[in-house]
Amino acid sequence: MITEKRERTARVNKKDATKVHSNKMKIIAVEGLDKSGKHTATNVLRDYFSSKGMRVEKLSFPNYETPIGSLIRQWLKGDFIADEKTFELLQAADKQHAQIYIQECERKGVDVLLIDRYVHTEWAYGAYDNDERWLAELTRYMRLPDAVIYLDVEPEVSMHRRGKYGDNDYYESDIDRLRYTKDEYACLFQEKRDIIDTQMIDANQPPLIVKAQVLEAAGRLYEMYTGEVLESNDVMASVTEEEAAMIRSWSHVTSNKIGVKS
Repeated sequence: MITEKRERTARVNKKDATKVHSNKMKIIAVEGLDKSGKHTATNVLRDYFSSKGMRVEKLSFPNYETPIGSLIRQWLKGDFIADEKTFELLQAADKQHAQIYIQECERKGVDVLLIDRYVHTEWAYGAYDNDERWLAELTRYMRLPDAVIYLDVEPEVSMHRRGKYGDNDYYESDIDRLRYTKDEYACLFQEKRDIIDTQMIDANQPPLIVKAQVLEAAGRLYEMYTGEVLESNDVMASVTEEEAAMIRSWSHVTSNKIGVKS
């Protein structure tokens, strides 16, 4: 556990990062521990914003399709031997390299760029072995997200879920690291609450309830970015009839979170 508030010196240009509801492209990052459901949530967000007529693109880190990403994957599997700082440099290089793509998306008129893991991952996971000031410098020239949707899952749940790449890797197998990272995420969101919109979702719940809450979070962001007011049944209109029926069956527990109308 993090037992004391450590001094943080991340250099953030608050003027540039201030929440301004303009026509510029919005970056929404999906964050959380390993196997918290980020990939699924990102796809739900893509489908939702696309259904509203918005132009949407996706990114995911690490990008294992690149030479840098390949080294990251080898390190996580123990096939590439290097120290923790080398690993964090690779992680930062992966994200910095993608800044060209991010700028290209904005030039092309993309409305929403969804990113599965972004700078908060660098800060939260990296802080276990590295100085936070150094980590902040690594991400200094990266564009910050406008919003974060955080899937909050217990470390023990994370360890016992099966991910898309099979067995747990170096990070996924370390319960102490996962517990530390969960606490670090909480500190980061509190610290940056004035410059990055953050919405937290309990990802320990049944997947369909998590999906409904992701949709609700998406609706709030859509209203914020467009100025439109959505119908009260927006979440229910975004799921299948079968899913809607299941959500209603849980409404006595979850209606205060997902806006289910009985």
